[in-house]
Amino acid sequence: MNEEIYLAILEDRHIDDTVRAFRKPFHALKQITEWQHSYGDRYEWEEQEIEGWEYYCTAGDDCPNMRIERITLC
Repeated sequence: MNEEIYLAILEDRHIDDTVRAFRKPFHALKQITEWQHSYGDRYEWEEQEIEGWEYYCTAGDDCPNMRIERITLC
């Protein structure tokens, strides 16, 4: 059976591109909040278990660019 891994790629101008790998459920997304704290910007990522495995950010338009990619391991 194939295993799907979702990569959350956080792009920020002050920080090198950072990659976090998550397996469902998406609880690990909340770790990014504390990681961002040292830079003075608070981005609160929350899990959202819906079809398509989307994400949302409570900071609205002020969020850094983030995209979700799905990789299937055969």
